[in-house]
Amino acid sequence: MIILKRLIPILFFILLYQCGYSSVYKDKDTNFKIIVLEVNGNKEINNKINFNLKKHLINESNNEFRISINSSLNKNVISKDLTGKATNYDLTAISTFNIYYKGITKVLSFNENLKIKNIDNSFEQKKHEDEIINNFASSIYNKLIVQLELIE
Repeated sequence: MIILKRLIPILFFILLYQCGYSSVYKDKDTNFKIIVLEVNGNKEINNKINFNLKKHLINESNNEFRISINSSLNKNVISKDLTGKATNYDLTAISTFNIYYKGITKVLSFNENLKIKNIDNSFEQKKHEDEIINNFASSIYNKLIVQLELIE
């Protein structure tokens, strides 16, 4: 019985290893290089997008995209309570990319938008907004990579 308990996990590992399983969200290899020329606008969004784009800088491909980034982040009050304190916000991130590829210039713009409730604890509110901004930047980056693969 003890041998069977030890054998089952080993068999499971061998079968799983042999089946060709790979993560769905694993970064796939791209066959192009991205060089960021200029970054303007909101530093928080731009830094997160630029960090993700650096993965493509080390690629030794002949297909080279040169990109300029301009991002903005807007936080607008949607509603207030009776005391005048904001209760709901609209958080919007807009990123515009000027892409230069083999003599072609293309402009892509991506927009992310989310309505959020105000949290009384300012630390928790800031933490929540940072998480949303990270998600915005990740989504914009993924949309950009898809569009660059279509251009190529």
